[in-house]
Amino acid sequence: MIHIVSPNTGLVRPILSYNLPEFTAYTTWSANGITFANTTTLGTSPYGIFIDTNNTIYVSERSTNRVQ
Repeated sequence: MIHIVSPNTGLVRPILSYNLPEFTAYTTWSANGITFANTTTLGTSPYGIFIDTNNTIYVSERSTNRVQ
């Protein structure tokens, strides 16, 4: 379960996630990641992220009022 905090009210609420990865105690990370978004593609105020069951990533951007 993922929880989010409202920046305006400070309230914490759980949200349902469709794609929750499972991590073990021995999870390792690659030092070479792939940048899928930057300030050119998303603007400067990304607000939220959602990953659907097809692993499509959606990011909401506050300053342009859009979802990509």
